Amino acid sequence: MKDRTQSVKIGNSISASASVLSGVPQGSILGPFLFSLVIATYNPITDHSLVVKFADDIISAFPLFKNSDNSYIHDEHAGLLNWSNKNNLILHPDKSKSLTISHCNNTDVNSVSLNKVQEVDSVKLLGVIFSSNCSWKKHISNIVSTASRKLHILRVLKKFLPKSELINVYFASIRSSLEYCSPLFGTLPVLLSNDLELIQSRIICGRHCSCNKFTPLIQRRHDHALSLLQSAILDPRHVLHPIMPKRSLFLNRLLQPSSNTTRRLNSFIPSTTKIFNSTL
Repeated sequence: MKDRTQSVKIGNSISASASVLSGVPQGSILGPFLFSLVIATYNPITDHSLVVKFADDIISAFPLFKNSDNSYIHDEHAGLLNWSNKNNLILHPDKSKSLTISHCNNTDVNSVSLNKVQEVDSVKLLGVIFSSNCSWKKHISNIVSTASRKLHILRVLKKFLPKSELINVYFASIRSSLEYCSPLFGTLPVLLSNDLELIQSRIICGRHCSCNKFTPLIQRRHDHALSLLQSAILDPRHVLHPIMPKRSLFLNRLLQPSSNTTRRLNSFIPSTTKIFNSTL
């Protein structure tokens, strides 16, 4: 684009025009595509690092090695700064977060601290709260709180709509938020699972519903997790396909991944593999 100008309008007054020498007008059709071309040029320096890009956010994941100063993380951070400067993009370290997940006492975590990047024990990524202890307590508490506020919609509509319409509103507005990214937390402690179930049908039918319209959320979470697992196994192009469990040579069962800790056992692949085998 060239020969573009811009001006400011306040009320009936319009400022003089000024030439636009760089940048892309906000809301343009080409804007997201052009930004994607720029951000596509950033890649991690080492094979250890995983970079996930979404719009103007970058998520970098680094493994922490035992008995190592993990100095390569500083190199990755410096590489990102150099790339942003080269492309005239401004980073905001004060708005960035660093989350460390480790169960090893001899891992040198302090050495990977990055200047001006806040160390936190939980972080929200695309609507999902991840915690340093791999617990889903904060995430479940957040979505239960959000869903509880939405119940006010049903309280108001209950005066005007039949039960069938209230159920449709619940499915679209409330249950959808309770199940967002549910395969990630398919296996939950009983107390957290119960917190989700208490939201369901509370306003429409009360806590003791007998209309058979509400499948237990735990069953739906398991179904969603199984659907994702089977899709990843069957589709070689799926991003999760390389780490999926293999099938047994003699049975239709999946080989259960080894799990040395409870949090590993309750993570998506081991827990869903166990659910899959139990259905055979």
